[in-house]
Amino acid sequence: MDKIRLDLLTILVLIIIFLSIIPINFEKLINPILDIRNISYILIIFTILPFWKHVYNEIHHDTKIILALFLLYFVLEGSLYYYHHGEGKNMYYAVWVFVIMVSIFYVGSSPERLCLLYKMVILSIGLSVSYGVFEIFFGEPFTSIRYYLLGRTPVSQTDVYGMSNEQEIIRMVGLSKKIFSFSYQLAILPIASISMILYSLTRKAKLFWGIIFVISILGILSNAERSAALSSFIGIVFLLSKVLKTKNRKYVFGGALLSILVFSIIIQLLPFEKDKQLEKDKQRFSLQARIEGTDPAEAENKARLLQQIAGAETVLIKPLGVYNYDDYKNIAHKYAAIKEHYGWSITAPHNHFINVGFRAGWCGILLIILIFINIKKCVYIFRQKIRLIEDRFIWIYYGIIISFLANLLNACFHNQGLFFGEQAGILLLALIGAGASMSLK
Repeated sequence: MDKIRLDLLTILVLIIIFLSIIPINFEKLINPILDIRNISYILIIFTILPFWKHVYNEIHHDTKIILALFLLYFVLEGSLYYYHHGEGKNMYYAVWVFVIMVSIFYVGSSPERLCLLYKMVILSIGLSVSYGVFEIFFGEPFTSIRYYLLGRTPVSQTDVYGMSNEQEIIRMVGLSKKIFSFSYQLAILPIASISMILYSLTRKAKLFWGIIFVISILGILSNAERSAALSSFIGIVFLLSKVLKTKNRKYVFGGALLSILVFSIIIQLLPFEKDKQLEKDKQRFSLQARIEGTDPAEAENKARLLQQIAGAETVLIKPLGVYNYDDYKNIAHKYAAIKEHYGWSITAPHNHFINVGFRAGWCGILLIILIFINIKKCVYIFRQKIRLIEDRFIWIYYGIIISFLANLLNACFHNQGLFFGEQAGILLLALIGAGASMSLK
């Protein structure tokens, strides 16, 4: 592929990454025909098609297996959905996964372009969180602008977590659509920004990524998803443990002190409630209150854990998937904590990987095990190749891998995830595949 086509493909992939993180609704803003996202997909396909054989040969074998297993999973899930419901399932996400993976595998096959794509993921999330900061502190007109850009109508349940208009307490969603999907991006951002601080050479660059790190902590606290905070914290500790093995030990102590300082200051500044009438709701909506182990939080935590156990039990007796939720509810109600906390309204086990068993049965679980086996192979190959280039690129490697692990950990506490439309995780996985396919010529 000549340089001009490669540069065009790179620009298109950068656009797709940005619009995957910030899903601007062009259909409502302009016209369905002028949807930049779909136009970019079509241009990517027509740019790659004439050179398909070359692109195929450039992609590493294990990376191609991952893509094939993903597509097989989508076919399996769609088939089981048709078997149970008698109607087809929207396969748009499968098409997106195929296009974005193939294009990133190829475009990111050089260290410089891989770094560029990684930066685009971080900057897109950083922009989304930064916007969320303005919205959480100032409200209008930022809330209305977000609704306009995303093509939504206020006030949505997904934004206020079940609160009515009169009791609205907005938890940060950035330039995204849902609290829970946004938590995946927030789990990634602090880890990725630290990796960029370690990668950067100039003070200005380090300062810039340091500001992104501070904003990311503010985002986690404002979003108040406990799993995002836990996943990010574990990822940061893991990344700093890698720093300890290098000569940059000062970053460990400096980073740890900065994190503690930022957490301590911001948690006192956040406007958790908007008026005295909502004082009682602070218990539920602040991250601090949700992890203190108070009665409501403790009951919810216990019920959530038992939900996962009940979900796993249901999958074990339903090899073709759980499409009748009464089966799950009957098992879940064996546990008093679930029955008391949720009643009959319980709907899902709050674990993405158990949900894979719900939608795709035992074969779906087998497929994701095979996918992760091949991901591990790609991580190893990526690591071997990164050792052969400039030392500082190791932090790009660690940033991508640890961010991806944090994303998976967050999925252990949410229904959405890698196989159900969570796009930040797919972007990171595609970067891992690009790292394994990287050419060092």
